[in-house]
Amino acid sequence: MGLLSAVDFALRDLAEIMPHITLDTAREQAEACRAMLAEAFNAEIDAELDH
Repeated sequence: MGLLSAVDFALRDLAEIMPHITLDTAREQAEACRAMLAEAFNAEIDAELDH
């Protein structure tokens, strides 16, 4: 499994888990993690499309 696949799986896992997080600080941390992973994933996809 490549890094891009691992990030994709992590994003899917976060999407599944986040609705069940009840602690506000944990939800904020999960959202920050999701945003960071999504940004990295999208940047990699854009870079691959440019080549």
